[in-house]
Amino acid sequence: MAIKLKYQNYEMYRKIRLFKADRCFNTEDIRGYNKNRINAEEIVSFDSGLFELEEIKKYNGKHECEQILLIIVRPDVERVNDNIVQDITAFEFCGYDLVEMDTYISAITNCGATFENAIEYGNLNEFGLISNYSVVVTTQIKLRDNYPYENHADSEIVEVWRKLV
Repeated sequence: MAIKLKYQNYEMYRKIRLFKADRCFNTEDIRGYNKNRINAEEIVSFDSGLFELEEIKKYNGKHECEQILLIIVRPDVERVNDNIVQDITAFEFCGYDLVEMDTYISAITNCGATFENAIEYGNLNEFGLISNYSVVVTTQIKLRDNYPYENHADSEIVEVWRKLV
């Protein structure tokens, strides 16, 4: 069910990882859990509580699954390009997530929308994520400053792309 990666968090930083993932539609239950603050029809996130995730070790562009997530933990300011992933044009940039790396839970999409002093839920994009890098950096700082005793508020920026299969 929940993903547990077999390497230390720092080994993931700035490296591209690909995951087979099911899709997560924003059902009434999920909307209720998030106090109707996340208006996305479909949530795309690097979150072990919302998705069944299986890392793809060898990527050949063909996999039997609903979607492939391309994630980068602590990305550089610039997004990935053709030199890093062969068929990057087949992937869609979904946004930036804030994920607590011990549990792989998203502070944005899977914490009951309880961080209203840091996350501007009304400004989330169509996937329930933050589209702008400088906004996600500011949000990350606000999370840590406003919720110092909340585990999920101590999160890393994760760049999320997806390819529907």
